[in-house]
Amino acid sequence: METRRRHTHLHSDRLKVERRRRREAEEKSGGGGEEHKYLLLCFIIIIIIIIIIIIIIIIIIIIIIIIIIIIIIIKLHLYMD
Repeated sequence: METRRRHTHLHSDRLKVERRRRREAEEKSGGGGEEHKYLLLCFIIIIIIIIIIIIIIIIIIIIIIIIIIIIIIIKLHLYMD
């Protein structure tokens, strides 16, 4: 009787330890996964912002080039007259 009680007690301790290990492993992998997701999301947002800034710079350069061309055309017309 005593050995059976001791055996079940050891078995339940083993189950508790196993559950604790599983929980700790899940917390580690789950927590790391969340951090990784947020890091990836931040990286994607930064890339999108950089692309938007580059597009804005390109648009500004195109507008400046168009203005310069218009000024050159106006000056040529004035000189021709």
